[in-house]
Amino acid sequence: MNNLLYARLAKTNLSKNHQNILPYLLSCIGTVVMFFIMDTLAQGSGFDSMIGKDTILTVMGMGTYIIGLFAVIFLIYSNSFLAKRRKKEFGLFQILGMEKKHIGRIIAYETLYTALISIVPGIGLGLAFYKLVILLLMKIMQFDLKFGFEFSTQAFLTTAALFAAIFALTLLNSLRQIHLAKPIELLRGGQTGEREPKTKWALAVLGVLCLGGGYYISITTTQPLQALTLFFLAVVLVIVGTYCLFTAGSIAVLKALRKNRRYYYKTSHFINVSGMMYRMKQNAVGLANICILSTMVLVMVSTTVSLYIGMEDAVRRMYPRDIVTEEHLMIDPDG
Repeated sequence: MNNLLYARLAKTNLSKNHQNILPYLLSCIGTVVMFFIMDTLAQGSGFDSMIGKDTILTVMGMGTYIIGLFAVIFLIYSNSFLAKRRKKEFGLFQILGMEKKHIGRIIAYETLYTALISIVPGIGLGLAFYKLVILLLMKIMQFDLKFGFEFSTQAFLTTAALFAAIFALTLLNSLRQIHLAKPIELLRGGQTGEREPKTKWALAVLGVLCLGGGYYISITTTQPLQALTLFFLAVVLVIVGTYCLFTAGSIAVLKALRKNRRYYYKTSHFINVSGMMYRMKQNAVGLANICILSTMVLVMVSTTVSLYIGMEDAVRRMYPRDIVTEEHLMIDPDG
């Protein structure tokens, strides 16, 4: 089989599975757009004439790292969910006589097509929406900005490299699953239920510590300069703690409820706890993504509104007087 046949099979597979592939492609494109816009803003090309440029660029740089971390977790999880629904298809290929290395090549071409369809339009839409985003920022902060086309080569290279690495990781994960699984397991992969997950106490404790540390930093920090320095650390701790608690902490809580016989051996409790325990391994990352996205939106909206409304009060506290005069006594050394 030549490479042209693998490419055609990959194209045919993507077109036939468009109902499953299209939502994944849209999520990939949206993630590329968000990261490219944030990374372009972090380069500082539109903030040259703005007061406090260094502080703004520092916050934008932190936002770039946070979106990048979220993109890695979100896209790898989305790809693993999609791959599970296509196990039957790959199992059928093996039953018909196709070797695992041939299936690996087809998956490689599919990943290549997915990466091109996601990265190229994503960067294009990022260029289109970047100017709109920076115009809105300047309007909110009451700064004038000349309208013109700007392209950040550094943001382009960073975005392309990051998402190329993410798609490479998804390819390796898919190849690993195909290599380890048997044809019969692949044919039944879509109908196979989730096994009871093991209790990972270390991960659950780590989640509690990270989440508690993140919220402790956010509550106890009062100085503006210190808050800016610790902001990135608090956000990362909250993200890591949320994922750990949803994936490991939820399992620990459900198994603790199962050990409580008075609670567990009731009709409604028995069914709910058992069902959640066997499905939590699959749904934990998705629930964590929803939780983190909701938290980010609430924090972003509340912070932006608070800063915009309290801008004048902050200026008055920092500069209570419009004019300050000082009198200096001059001493004549010869006198």
